Amino acid sequence: MKIYFHKKIKTLIQRYVLVLSILLIIPNANHAKPSSKLKKFLNHLHFNFSMGYGRTSYQNQILKYSVFIKEGNHYLYNPLEGAQTGYLVRWFGKPYIRMHLYESENFLSGLKKPTDSPVQSVIFYGEGHTFPITLSGHIDIKKKFRIEIGVSTSLHMVNQLIPEAKYKDLGPYFDPDGMHYTTKVFLIKGYKLLENSAYSLLLNTQLSYVVYGNLFKDPSAISSNLWSPAVGIGLTLEKHISEYLSVFGKIMYEKVNLVDKMNKLTSSVVIPSSDSVLLQIGVTINCAEIPRCPIPDCEIKVKHKHADTAYRGASIITGKNSLGYRLYEK
Repeated sequence: MKIYFHKKIKTLIQRYVLVLSILLIIPNANHAKPSSKLKKFLNHLHFNFSMGYGRTSYQNQILKYSVFIKEGNHYLYNPLEGAQTGYLVRWFGKPYIRMHLYESENFLSGLKKPTDSPVQSVIFYGEGHTFPITLSGHIDIKKKFRIEIGVSTSLHMVNQLIPEAKYKDLGPYFDPDGMHYTTKVFLIKGYKLLENSAYSLLLNTQLSYVVYGNLFKDPSAISSNLWSPAVGIGLTLEKHISEYLSVFGKIMYEKVNLVDKMNKLTSSVVIPSSDSVLLQIGVTINCAEIPRCPIPDCEIKVKHKHADTAYRGASIITGKNSLGYRLYEK
């Protein structure tokens, strides 16, 4: 009996998912019936897809670690963590590796100690290209405010980070792949500065959580990432094609800060941070709340009624009639 009940529930769920998928993909499949509650609900949800390009500046700050280079690799050293213990530096989502150092005691003792200065640091700088792909959904509140939630994956093309001038003897850090991925989950709060039937202009503030794309770490790798929120601010300009379809351009400045801590017993850390300016172009669409008019000879293009049932007279991608007049108002 229990197995039969579970099968029945599973079948009902599958049927519900199938029907919902058909409604989303073909919102006009059932023209003759009045608007459903599901369509009315989905009409308030807008689904967005965008792609773009950006420039990103990177600053990796090393605090209270001595840094040295050997055979093209950079290493971190703090005697408080062990006389011969160090870390192989691997940035951009490739975690540090704790390892035994074979350098002589004289060499290690000759390095400038982290305790020589309470704020001793070395900063590596770099720049690169960024290519984001974003999926999101938003809802407008009281015609003035917007809440948007989404996920974005970005490809970062960066080859090297160069140390600040006074540490130029350390040489540049070269990324072996020349690229890395980041994924972020974000929340955007928008305020409409302008809206009419043709355009909308929004001021956006963004809060996000960013992770590197290298999700599977080496068994020998070590680092504890302490996250601080990534923040952004920007503008979105929308061009309304129809009541249900718009294209948009979005520009955003974004600041990301992370903290890599290798040993909980010391205050030595590495702070990778980045500043990005991103430009994205995309499309936003929402489901029609009423079906399209099923009468073949009906030439009414605006919303109208037949037998007390509301219909629209054009497809969801049509915003003007043959004379160029808009079929809707915002």
